[in-house]
Amino acid sequence: MIDVREHRTRSLTEDFRHIEMENVLIELFALQRKSARIKNFSFPRQCAPLRSAFMWILVAVLPFGVMCELDEISSEPVGQYPLLGKYFVWSSIPFSVLVMWVVNTMERIGGVSENPFEGTPNDVPIADFARGIELDLREMVDQDPSKIPAPIEPQYDTQS
Repeated sequence: MIDVREHRTRSLTEDFRHIEMENVLIELFALQRKSARIKNFSFPRQCAPLRSAFMWILVAVLPFGVMCELDEISSEPVGQYPLLGKYFVWSSIPFSVLVMWVVNTMERIGGVSENPFEGTPNDVPIADFARGIELDLREMVDQDPSKIPAPIEPQYDTQS
């Protein structure tokens, strides 16, 4: 690791660059503390059971509402298309299934993405971001390429 004071005492950096590097390091540490606070923040779980209950209520009631509306719509084409108008109400089944699938999928995605820093495959790849920043900083200060670690390789087709 580079010691900023050592570079200044050995006259490797001038005053302005020394002050700028210190400011960048101060900001980096402040951002690191904020990130740690975000990671350690406990998300309120009180709404999770309600979210699931409301989803199941919607799934249970939706077919009846769709069926009533499609029955009302099917009364118009009965004269022109008697077969279509008579059985049009049955299209409420695939329509309801499609809407239920979308609602259920959105509810499950919401549940999975509640804690984005837990290390699961769908989380934010913090380790990969941090390694990328480290590699960029080491290259910027012209560190020996043999001492620069390799980027983190994806495991199981996911970044960590």
